[in-house]
Amino acid sequence: MAQRIAVMISVDRKNPGDTERVAGVLRQQGVEVTEVLDDLGTITANHTDDKLDELTKVAGVKRVERQRTVKIPPPDSDLQ
Repeated sequence: MAQRIAVMISVDRKNPGDTERVAGVLRQQGVEVTEVLDDLGTITANHTDDKLDELTKVAGVKRVERQRTVKIPPPDSDLQ
């Protein structure tokens, strides 16, 4: 069964507004866009893990990466 995962999508920004345009196309394809970082050319989103390859076929998408979670122990932890 497919799981929804968090992804970061890098956009090839050749023209102003390309990141927003790509975000709109992704939304139409059922991607849950969570944030559009136009200055960075990055979109954060949630999508099913079995359909990530489809995202790379969208015009203007350079790369799709799974988001990773990093946990840092508290300052008073023995690991510090």
